[in-house]
Amino acid sequence: TFENQIAAQLVHLGEENGERWIVEDESRMIGSRAIPAPLFHSMRSSPVVLLEESLEVRTENTLQEYILKTALNRPGSQEADDVRRGFETGIQQISRRLGGQLTQEVLQDLNSAKSPEDHRVWIRKLLERYYDVYYSRSLSKRNPKIEFRGNRKDVCAYLIDLQSITKR
Repeated sequence: TFENQIAAQLVHLGEENGERWIVEDESRMIGSRAIPAPLFHSMRSSPVVLLEESLEVRTENTLQEYILKTALNRPGSQEADDVRRGFETGIQQISRRLGGQLTQEVLQDLNSAKSPEDHRVWIRKLLERYYDVYYSRSLSKRNPKIEFRGNRKDVCAYLIDLQSITKR
């Protein structure tokens, strides 16, 4: 049903927003599910708008979304333990790419975190030493046509301007 749900959403978006869509750059696989081949091909052949934020901003955004808006913000509860175990599982799943030492560091940081400041430590390590490395490598391999790059404010202004140009 994953592909059907994507198709239904794209049809719905197409009816509301015209023909131009903005999608996050993803690999073909999202967990155990695959992006439909025609959509993935279209994504890969489309121009790219690159959102570039500082490590501090990205760390704070991740903290807000994955810690402060979850049960981990209420330590000691069963729900917080469940969320923590989910993070542990996710970290273990990428351990081959992280390497043994970094995996152990991140798991130790996660499991000893008692405050938002403590969570920033492991989040920052994952962003800087895992996600940034792999995203940069993927981008350089693909060498896409980068149409625009900037921080959130600049990208939003660019996309609003682009939308107004295409509606003329």
